[in-house]
Amino acid sequence: MTLIYEMLAQLEANHCRITKRMRAVLQAAVDHRQECLTAREIHAYAEKCLPGISIATVYRIISSFCKAGILRTLQTGTRVSHYELISGERYADHPCCICRKCGQIIGIFDLRMRELLSECVRVIGDSGGFQIDSLQVIGYGLCET
Repeated sequence: MTLIYEMLAQLEANHCRITKRMRAVLQAAVDHRQECLTAREIHAYAEKCLPGISIATVYRIISSFCKAGILRTLQTGTRVSHYELISGERYADHPCCICRKCGQIIGIFDLRMRELLSECVRVIGDSGGFQIDSLQVIGYGLCET
């Protein structure tokens, strides 16, 4: 099953009625799954699939995708939220690095890193009695550019 069909099935499981606008936003997220995008960037990509889609509609769809566990909001310390695809085994919790100079956001999708994060979640659960369902690790520094 391709990633987009996995996401559509997840939305249907959350009782979302799939519209052509939702498909356009989902396609933008899947096509740019290695990136953390702003709502305006998602809008620009979705508009290539569906000309005329409004920015307000994109914001509403992003909100419903976040509630359904398709996207997550990444707060970067600026006034602009970024969104990233988190559905699918490969795109589950992973660390991100943010450049303090240019603002570039890079997702780290290394299997070893995912294993370390899983271990952190397990240790926290064992020692603190706290059940973690989502983990965000953000590193700040300077990128190579």
